[in-house]
Amino acid sequence: MKKIIGRVSALLVLLTSLVSYGQEGKCEIAFMSYIPEQTDGLYSGAEGQLKTKLKSIISSSGLGSSEDYAQFAITPEFNVLEKSILPGPPRSFVLDIDMTLFIGDAFGQKVFASTTVNLKGVGESETKAYINAFKKLNPKNKEVAAFIEESKKKIIAYYDGNYNTIIKKAETLANQKNFEEAMFLLTAIPDCSKGYDAGMKAAERVYQLYVDHACMENFNKAKAAWNAQQDAYGAHEAGQYLVEIFPESKCYSAAVALQREMKAQVKADLDFEVKMYNDAVSLEQQRIEAWKAVGTAFAKRKGDTYVVLRK
Repeated sequence: MKKIIGRVSALLVLLTSLVSYGQEGKCEIAFMSYIPEQTDGLYSGAEGQLKTKLKSIISSSGLGSSEDYAQFAITPEFNVLEKSILPGPPRSFVLDIDMTLFIGDAFGQKVFASTTVNLKGVGESETKAYINAFKKLNPKNKEVAAFIEESKKKIIAYYDGNYNTIIKKAETLANQKNFEEAMFLLTAIPDCSKGYDAGMKAAERVYQLYVDHACMENFNKAKAAWNAQQDAYGAHEAGQYLVEIFPESKCYSAAVALQREMKAQVKADLDFEVKMYNDAVSLEQQRIEAWKAVGTAFAKRKGDTYVVLRK
């Protein structure tokens, strides 16, 4: 098995997905599509066509796409079997390519499944030949469809068998104040996994530790800024910290009290408000979205050293 390591760039297409799986209905599995930066022969003009086809593969499997970081990735690898040039006019480039698609754990460096499809393309330039070859990547191809289904099953089986270990690792990370990585691990557990409920309970505990820790850090900075300069400038500086305090944190009431104190003394509307939940939206939904946002922050930073395995 060999590694291809590349920095995340414009070539990274991110696909967060809702997957229909099994008899129990919808199952949330986060996917992204990753095109290695150093892919030989992949020209900028052809890259867009490949991205489009990878999106089609994900969408045809019941996944919706959005630009977000994810635990699992679908990644292509190329092997040009033959490249020739036919004399013109016009001159034509002919490509015979084997494309291998991998689905794996983007951060755990584990491949779940792979499949290889043969693609042929002809064009007046090498780029056009690649584009025409990629156009033939069919999401309805039996091998590709079976590859996606096999990957889904293996991912669910992985979580079913390892969720206790994942939860323990997340709790250890939280105790080390690595809250974002802990939340990333816990919120990646699919809701059709046996470990989903246990993962969500652990996520609630870890998130509470996170917001309480962040609250004290931000409140102390806000208080120091206000004590140093009790005017509109000091209130504005303090506000930059208060807006980072979450409603469920233990020091939230103290943050609200400080905001009121500053408003009363400055005698003007301040250009910030302490966070509040929107009553019009499900509180549980907002909480889960907040949990995922913490994990996404970790994934974005981790993406700079993103690793995809190859068999």
